[in-house]
Amino acid sequence: MGSTSSTARRGWWFAFLLVLIVAFLLVGIGYRHGLPYIDYGDEMTVWTMGRATFDPSWIPYQPQYPPGILIVSALVQQAQLAAGGPTIDVATTVAIMRLTTFAATVITTGAIMLTARRLAGDVAGVIAGLTFGVFYWTNHLGKLSTNNLWVALWMALAALFGVEAYIRRSVRWVFAALAIALIGTLFKWQNAAAFAFPGLALLTVMSRRRMIIFIILYLVIVGAFSYWAVMLYHALEGSVYYPGAPSYRPTPALVLRNLWELVAVQAPLFLYGVLPALALLLGLQHDERAIYTRRGLHLFPVATLLMLVVLSVNGAPVFERHYMPGWVLLAVLAGVGFALTLRAARLPVLQIGLTVATAAALLLAFLLSADHTRLALRPDTRTALAQWAAVALDGPTLFTDKNLVTAVNPLYGYMSRRVETPLNPDGDVPITEAALNNAILQANSIRYLVTRRDFNPAALSGVTLLLRYAPPDNNGEPWSAWLIGDAPPVAAAPLAEFGGEVALRGVSLSPAALCPGATLTISTLWGPLRTPHLDYSVFYRLLATDGTGIALPLDGPPARPTSQWIWPGEALPGVRKTWTVPLGTAPGAYALLIGVYDPIGGTRLVTTDGADTFRAGMLEVRDPAHCGSAP
Repeated sequence: MGSTSSTARRGWWFAFLLVLIVAFLLVGIGYRHGLPYIDYGDEMTVWTMGRATFDPSWIPYQPQYPPGILIVSALVQQAQLAAGGPTIDVATTVAIMRLTTFAATVITTGAIMLTARRLAGDVAGVIAGLTFGVFYWTNHLGKLSTNNLWVALWMALAALFGVEAYIRRSVRWVFAALAIALIGTLFKWQNAAAFAFPGLALLTVMSRRRMIIFIILYLVIVGAFSYWAVMLYHALEGSVYYPGAPSYRPTPALVLRNLWELVAVQAPLFLYGVLPALALLLGLQHDERAIYTRRGLHLFPVATLLMLVVLSVNGAPVFERHYMPGWVLLAVLAGVGFALTLRAARLPVLQIGLTVATAAALLLAFLLSADHTRLALRPDTRTALAQWAAVALDGPTLFTDKNLVTAVNPLYGYMSRRVETPLNPDGDVPITEAALNNAILQANSIRYLVTRRDFNPAALSGVTLLLRYAPPDNNGEPWSAWLIGDAPPVAAAPLAEFGGEVALRGVSLSPAALCPGATLTISTLWGPLRTPHLDYSVFYRLLATDGTGIALPLDGPPARPTSQWIWPGEALPGVRKTWTVPLGTAPGAYALLIGVYDPIGGTRLVTTDGADTFRAGMLEVRDPAHCGSAP
């Protein structure tokens, strides 16, 4: 059907490459979104189930899960271990597997174009490729290390080889399509619909005797595989993709509901419903009937129906990603439908109208995909939480949101210092924000609390806001972090600013009056004005009213090196300092002076008023004669 001229062939291959470049850019840009933090649960599922295939210490908690993608994950993980990588490095595995998904997306788009071109010519191929390549779910799922685009790849290749087998009447092509269908079904059970392509193509074998022999061989292979998948692997149980989900009988009502989801709810109706329907209808015309009889157009509705039947075992509607094999088939039909309608529309106005409507639908799909790619490039609030937790959370921590606790879960890519989460077993959140009380926090020695941004701690006592992270144009859940326990009150404005880098945000002395031999406790809160370029230390001095100074032996760095103070607005608890007042200390009032200095060069940072210390509070040392027998 396609033009045989060299110019037309060059034009086709130019258009082919152009469509692939569009798909390449849409899915490739932003494919590293969220990493090293993983922001899609199925990616963690694939990693853990892949590890369970070769490491007996891991439990395959979804034993019916299709093994294809798990084998790929296991091979990547074993290669990482062989290269000397850490025992658990989910983020690197996911990054590598996202690249394979990215490649599968581009190859799938190419296979769809070649199939549609074989059925109805060059124009059909271009429209089919654009229909799939700019589709929102192609772009979204193509950026993940899951099995969805692998499934699309095997379905597209099975369709391509099946159509070729039908046209050539070739047994070799038939069994190549069968092998591809077998592999594809290992990636997702609904890909068993691909068996329709080699099965129906066998009916074109010229010799009746050979056809019967090969049909028997086909049935033996498919029957043995089906017995293994259904009876031994339990592929049709409802809990395959969601533990505990029931199985359903695929009734016509369920199949029709899933068909509607496939063509209209989860996809643009014009591209995935109207154009495919036009392909099937216009192919029945007398002058187009060869597309059925000689090219095998009828393979596509049969395969689509089989996919919907298998899918309906899980009910209706199902997760949107499970419709991906159907979208591959409908994208081919969309291209065919456009080409046949263009030929059938004799009037130029109808041809222009069809072209404009199709271009508008493709442009809208492209804009949706491009916007998703734009969003994928935005930073993730939970990635920031993982970075902050690695340096800030040094005690038992309670998370009140499931999306937030995954940020410190090694199975979601967290690779830093372990965060102790005694009340978040396996990443669960059994205690909601509304149920929080002081008794729960005290009974579990909770030191830190991480909540959603708008959490109100009015029902709790001794809670200090450390950081509220809610920057504009970020993905993920905004969050707040709180310190549980005694801390100085956070001042509305910094008490002192040192060198334009370090802010003193709170300080308390306890007790404010004491006798020689008693112990003074100094608590501080700090924060960055901007990220300090050096790791500074803090010193403490007492200054009597007569100008006499006492150097306190409390110098030292903050709890976290100042060069790691990278979050604006954060309050950082200082190291709690204690000092026992020496016997013989002259009674009277003393000012507590606090300063910040470079421990290597000795240079002190000056405050905004030019001093190198800040008067943080007053301390009274009592006369021993008035202290009684006890200090």
